[in-house]
Amino acid sequence: MIIAEIVEVLLKKHPTLIKEVDDFGWSALHYAARYGADKVAKELLNADKSIAYIVAEKDNNKTALHLATCEGNVKIMQEILTYCPDCWEMVTSDGQNILHLAVEFEKQEAFDFILKKSWVDNLINQMDDEGNTPLHVYAATDDFYGRDLVHHPQADKNVVNKKNMTPLDVVVYSDVYSTRQNAVMEELTKKGATMGFWNPVIRDYALRSHTKKSNLEIKRFIPTDIRKIADTHMVVAALITTVAFAAGFTIPGGYDSNDGPNQGLAILSRKAAFKLFIISDTLAMVCSAAAVFLHFIGASFVETSKLVNSYAAALILVIVAMGAMIAKDSHLRFYTVEVLKILDENRGFKQQKNPSQKCNLQWN
Repeated sequence: MIIAEIVEVLLKKHPTLIKEVDDFGWSALHYAARYGADKVAKELLNADKSIAYIVAEKDNNKTALHLATCEGNVKIMQEILTYCPDCWEMVTSDGQNILHLAVEFEKQEAFDFILKKSWVDNLINQMDDEGNTPLHVYAATDDFYGRDLVHHPQADKNVVNKKNMTPLDVVVYSDVYSTRQNAVMEELTKKGATMGFWNPVIRDYALRSHTKKSNLEIKRFIPTDIRKIADTHMVVAALITTVAFAAGFTIPGGYDSNDGPNQGLAILSRKAAFKLFIISDTLAMVCSAAAVFLHFIGASFVETSKLVNSYAAALILVIVAMGAMIAKDSHLRFYTVEVLKILDENRGFKQQKNPSQKCNLQWN
């Protein structure tokens, strides 16, 4: 409040100071906008509202409204627009309007403030000198919540800049990938955004196939953490498949090699536990093989929702396969006892039943 009073006194004694600029082309209102001095800004505008149109010639032709937007000072933005309602029309030397700046500098409050204005329809598809709309700028940001811009009915989702890139192109071919960018791609795609023909390679590729994606593009659609989890699950599924397949050829107890009708059959084939072993082993192999198949199928999905559903189904199959493996191995104790009995019989043991005792073993 003291600073505002000092400014008031200075303006009364030296009114011409209000339009003086420094070496950067900044006026007093520019500094008020930069540092969030809303009361000072109000005093300055009250004295001469035309200062809102002063541009900083050595700072990208920014007005005080541009600076207030870059800093996210919504109160000063409101003050300037109250005194100069048409100030929002001014652009920087790069052709950027205040919506461009709010998105580029990731100022959420300023962004929300601008979107609520009736004149935002005039800014939302306005291009800068490179042909970028605010939606292009949003697609290039690292961490900014601009979903309302994507969902705005007036926003053109397929507009191309001077490089013939749509907003979706900007996200897909970004140098840095993140989970947030994947979400932006899904938002744009759901609203009808498509990829443009921004260079000959992509153009020729798109003409050959409208649905397939290159391996690099698919990887960029898939968040890194999901890919790592999926890779781990596939390794586990492959191991279970290998073990289950091998167990099918190494039957517990071996095969009957004696001449007779049972020659070549599993010695324990009539045992209930052996049948459970076969069922468990088969279930483990089928489920794990199906899980591996789903992982391969999932690699062709571009949308994260389909990808996650595929991996979730594969995870369930892996869990079932693991349970079947545990059930199969739990019968090993039974197999050991049965095999030992058979070996004992072959060595010359015989088992006799006696009414006075349940089991009596004697040498021949």
